[in-house]
Amino acid sequence: IDKQFREELKEGMMLEVDEKIAKDTYPPDQLHIAALAAVKKADDSSRILHDGTHGVVVNPRIIMRDQMRCPGVPEQRTIMKILRHQPGSVFSMKGDISKAHRRVIVKKEDWGFQACQINPGKIWLNKVGTFGIGSAAYWWCRMCGGISRLTLYIMGQSNIWQLVYADDLEG
Repeated sequence: IDKQFREELKEGMMLEVDEKIAKDTYPPDQLHIAALAAVKKADDSSRILHDGTHGVVVNPRIIMRDQMRCPGVPEQRTIMKILRHQPGSVFSMKGDISKAHRRVIVKKEDWGFQACQINPGKIWLNKVGTFGIGSAAYWWCRMCGGISRLTLYIMGQSNIWQLVYADDLEG
């Protein structure tokens, strides 16, 4: 975890500060030092999970501006079955963005909500979204919704279906 955090420090995704500085910068209700977990990925790297729910109760306090719903694989299969008997081409296209959660920029005053600690006396602050904090997926869905609406505008009256998946829901 320390090695990955140091790499992300160089990329501007994280900041390591003295615990005293963190506590002076963020009031107690805005500094939440959460537990971490590391999940091994297929390529031998690890995905660091920031527990934004248990203990720190950050996720339950996030208020979404609107409802976010992601379709699942059953919806995709149903649409493909329906379209299989229609004239024209039927295909499915998939895109993936590397470290998508880590591409969402977080306001400086909110870094304390994504704090963690691996060594005594030092606090790590996430400057960008992180796995385990629910707001990153929300902002990606908002962006994908804009792209989907643009696609519909460009395609006009063409028969087109779009399903947007977030957080690796497609199997």
